[in-house]
Amino acid sequence: MLRILMIVLFLLLIICTSSHCWVIEGNENQSPKIAVITAVIGGYDDIKEQNNVKHRERADWYYFTDNSKVKSDHWKVTHIDANDIIEKNRDIGGSKSTNYLPNIKDDKVKNMMIAKYFKAQCHKIPELAEYDYFIWVDGSVQLDDKFMDNMYKILVEDNRSLAHFKHSVRNNIKDEVDASYTAYPKKYESQELHKQYNQYIDDGFDDKAGLFEMTIFGRKNTEQNNALFDLWWKENIEKSFQDQISYPYCLWKTNMHPDHIIQLNVFNNDEFSKAAGDGKKHAW
Repeated sequence: MLRILMIVLFLLLIICTSSHCWVIEGNENQSPKIAVITAVIGGYDDIKEQNNVKHRERADWYYFTDNSKVKSDHWKVTHIDANDIIEKNRDIGGSKSTNYLPNIKDDKVKNMMIAKYFKAQCHKIPELAEYDYFIWVDGSVQLDDKFMDNMYKILVEDNRSLAHFKHSVRNNIKDEVDASYTAYPKKYESQELHKQYNQYIDDGFDDKAGLFEMTIFGRKNTEQNNALFDLWWKENIEKSFQDQISYPYCLWKTNMHPDHIIQLNVFNNDEFSKAAGDGKKHAW
């Protein structure tokens, strides 16, 4: 009897290994649940079907929009009410915050902040809360056909918790502040980026945490990661919507660091993604 039991266990081990039988936070013998997420509010970006991506079935693909006319054969389109998102965030930041949602009058800023809510707070969205991994994709990029295979390898097979692209040009937020005003003066004229930077320095931040492109990233759904992204969302509301400035500070503040940094230009590579259209980052 013992010999039969050992043979059965051996066979189960072989089957499990050959089929990538992963363990995700106590859920033995279950494939990880992965959500690929994007949000387009106010019609800022046209829908990109991303139907060229191989092995799409490894994830569920969520597209959040306020446009009731949007339909897709490749995304789970979820139509949202922007006012509901504003109400959910009424208690975050306070009325004196730079981007306090109920006070925003500029439609471009409001739409961008609502889309950013899905980027930073996906763990609080009912449709997404039970997923093991989140992969965020800005609506302005075109994914490579190897995108899912590469992200799956990083997050699941290599068991990484926080995967980011390095910034394609800069490596500190001081330079990012200056470049933001130079490249997009109209976009950031209402955002006090220098004040934000000085507040971080005064808090003890040494601006050596690196700089990351927040266009695409992958993360595990853990309490530690969720706390990081809660702080990041709060900084977007209270300080500025230039999220690449606040993110390194939030990493430092929570004593965290990405455990996988992709050493490629997020807007021009043959493994994950390219900028859509004219090849430039989507500007104001």
